[in-house]
Amino acid sequence: MDFIVNIARSEPHGANAFVTSDEDRSVRIWKGGSNTQTIELPAQSVWTVACLPNGDIVTGTSDGVIRIFTVNEDRMADETTLSKFTEEVDALKRQTLQEIGGVKVSDLPGREALYDPGKRNGQMKMIREGKQVIAYSWVDDGDKSHWEKIGEVMGGTDKDDSGKTIYEGKAYDFVFSVDVEDGKPPLKLPYNKGDDPYQAAHKFISKHALPAEYLEQVVDFILKNSKEQYVPPINNEYQDPFTGGSRYTPGQTSGNQTDFGMNLDPFTGGSSYSTSLGSNSQSRLSAKQTSSAQFFPIMAYRSFDVGDPNVILNKLKEFSINSGDGNDSVDDKDLEELVKLCIGPPSDPNIFDTLYKLLGWRDDIVFPVLDIVRLAVRHKTNNETISTVNNGIIMEKLKSYIGNGKIVNNLIVSLRTICNLCLHESGEQLVYNNRFDILENVTALGQLNKNCQVALSTTLLNITVMAIKRNDDLGFTILAQVLPDILTKLTDPESQFRTYVAIGTLVKSCHSHQQEILNQIKDNSDFLTTLQLHTLSSKSDLENKRNSCAKEILNIL
Repeated sequence: MDFIVNIARSEPHGANAFVTSDEDRSVRIWKGGSNTQTIELPAQSVWTVACLPNGDIVTGTSDGVIRIFTVNEDRMADETTLSKFTEEVDALKRQTLQEIGGVKVSDLPGREALYDPGKRNGQMKMIREGKQVIAYSWVDDGDKSHWEKIGEVMGGTDKDDSGKTIYEGKAYDFVFSVDVEDGKPPLKLPYNKGDDPYQAAHKFISKHALPAEYLEQVVDFILKNSKEQYVPPINNEYQDPFTGGSRYTPGQTSGNQTDFGMNLDPFTGGSSYSTSLGSNSQSRLSAKQTSSAQFFPIMAYRSFDVGDPNVILNKLKEFSINSGDGNDSVDDKDLEELVKLCIGPPSDPNIFDTLYKLLGWRDDIVFPVLDIVRLAVRHKTNNETISTVNNGIIMEKLKSYIGNGKIVNNLIVSLRTICNLCLHESGEQLVYNNRFDILENVTALGQLNKNCQVALSTTLLNITVMAIKRNDDLGFTILAQVLPDILTKLTDPESQFRTYVAIGTLVKSCHSHQQEILNQIKDNSDFLTTLQLHTLSSKSDLENKRNSCAKEILNIL
């Protein structure tokens, strides 16, 4: 569709002049019925054009940018801006005219190919229409079956050019443009070679609130037009706060065995958690085992148990010297007594005063003190003392470290400490009294590394078990909202698995509210999309375990 605006007689273009904008990314100036000038823009289409009283031309384009063109040198942009504009125009022309998804545009069929019926519902086909490449999807609807236009396709740059398309500040091999609704700008679908097409499709669907059933069609489109094969995503590893080394890699092979469901302690590298099913023993699940496993419901709290007091002691001594305020430093003898809390009750009850003194350290050095608390509360006497002193002031300290933008080491250890508090009655009551504050804090968290995700998902699992044990009606409702929402933000398969276990436990054990909980979960379209993604086959045992659990959830829903 063209948008035409007449230019007034008094404007410098002349009385018989007008301008048009078009879907070919151009603005044309006309005089006396002839096209005297064409301005190409670096956007999918020019949605509107208008003339300003001073003779300038203003455009609104599908990339959300307003551009003004002028013949007045005083109002012109500098050379750098003009050069960048030209480069963007040229790059877009190369992408459109030369190659898309490894296929030459000149080799694509014309509209006559649409006379041939599709082979299956959702089949994608690219058609050459003039200078454009249009994507169509086959709609299998009996006598009404037809090819439905999806939108124009923009592929990667010329294979002889190393440049990429810049979208939202990031370079991509492909930026597909998809029309999903008449009268609205097309949606951009970015994709890089080697990316996980399911994650790219899921992100696209979630971002634009599209129906979950589009997932397979979008994935099929990406794979066909990028000529790529499925490659599982790789996440950044967590850096040990003491040594700087990479410590936690779910599913990483060590020797001839692979530990599944295991979390490696960020301080020592030791195994601190096992997602055991119905017992406290470690669980090593093979793909064959997970295919028939019943992952939920569970009614036992999960804890983080491994830590080396000697490593913590050395870090405490180092930080004590650099604590800033001389009043906050502690002599080595007291520090040695303090770390004994990690293995049991102290011989000197006054050592708890030292503990709370060191909890006042700066945020950047307090994490080894928090880790003492994590290990100490595994023991009943320590748990009761730490949970009840000053009306449970420890929880206020822990909650202060949980939130977006907080120091990652403090966040990890705080979540782990909350998990361990649940092991005994006093700590369990403290967590229960603060469960909604904890849930509120974790829902505000942004992107997390693997260790953060494992700590977060285990915390959610324990709070779910707690809600079931206490028949917490309000907790059921909140968890039914929080669990699916957080799962869509997780990228680590082990963390996703634990959150699915929490969801399954909630649904299976909450008998009197089961239908209400199910309805709440089903209302989360992003979760349903993620759930469908996680029922597909995977290449690793760890992902298969997660996917088997997801299938159990899907069967219940």
